[in-house]
Order: sequence, then structure tokens, then C-alpha cells
Amino acid sequence: MHNAYQQKGRGRYVPCNHAAMKPSTSLTDTGSALTQATVEKLKRAIHFIGENYASDISREGLAALVGMHPDSLSRFFNIYTEKRIKEFINGYRIREAAEFLRSSDEMITVIAQKVGFESLSTFNRAFLKEMKISPSAYRNSVSCKKENSVNKE
Repeated sequence: MHNAYQQKGRGRYVPCNHAAMKPSTSLTDTGSALTQATVEKLKRAIHFIGENYASDISREGLAALVGMHPDSLSRFFNIYTEKRIKEFINGYRIREAAEFLRSSDEMITVIAQKVGFESLSTFNRAFLKEMKISPSAYRNSVSCKKENSVNKE
């Protein structure tokens, strides 16, 4: 390994001498260098997730889409977003589900499927992890807020 890099846990190498970096690289908050081409690929992957979050998105398929090895995509995605790919996808799905819970009366199972969860228990677990509240409690809290604002008018 070039002496301009130092090891930072779990086999990650980061630049320790900024002068040794090429002009085509940028430094993230974590201190890891990502080339502009890699950042563009990551942005393309994130855009794809946003457009297709309800579909089954695999790491391998996403990597093929942007022309990267799946392991490289995972590593750089984590550096860029500070989340694993699956965590990012689930977070996106949960934010969309929260919007549906606020704006519709659809059953929670329908919303879970609509945003890409095949299992209600997986949806409930992911929602609770992301939002710190269950989907039904979230819907109830939003409904109460709506009723209170209507009653005040």
C-alpha cells in the first residue's frame, strides 16, 4: 500500500497526506477519498433507489447498474452515506411509508407492500427501528395532531 494511506479499522485505508491525493479526488467527512467518478456512480445508485424503492433491489443488481463490483459499491456507499445499502433502502421505504400513513387511510399491510416490504413483521421492525415508534402508533399520533388542529380552527 502506498505510504500516503494509513489503515483505519476493518481494512479501510484513508489518505494521511492530503498533498498526495490526485486533484480528481474529494475528501468526505470520514476522511476517505472518493473519486468524482465514484461519487457520480453512487449518486446514480441513490437515484435508482429513489425511483425503484418498492421493487426488490439487490446489491449485485445495483452494482451492475453502475458498473462497480458489489464489494466496492458496498464499501463506497457506506463511506458516502454512512449507511449500508440495505439500511439506506429500508430508511427510504420507511420515510415513504410514513408519508402514506399521514396522508391515507390504507391498511398498514397494504402500505408495507406498496413501499417494498414483503413481510409485515419485517416492516414493523424496520419502522420501529427508523422512527422509534410503531406504524400504528405513528398513524394514531398523526391523526390526533390533525384532529387537534381542526378543532382549534
